[in-house]
Amino acid sequence: MKIVALILSSIVGLHALCSIGTYVFDFNQLAVYGKGYLLGKTILLILAIGIIILLLKRIFSSLEESLDDTISD
Repeated sequence: MKIVALILSSIVGLHALCSIGTYVFDFNQLAVYGKGYLLGKTILLILAIGIIILLLKRIFSSLEESLDDTISD
């Protein structure tokens, strides 16, 4: 049950982070706000990718722990 909750929360988090990435290359906003806008959105995208990697590590470590518990039982 713990793994299911972790996977569902990770999916919701990944969806939220991916929606940030859709705004990075909005060229209409880039024309209005300039290079600073693109830099800010790129930094947000890099942070989102880092958070996604951390979430994936957490999922795999949880799966590994549950498999170890299952095998030891």
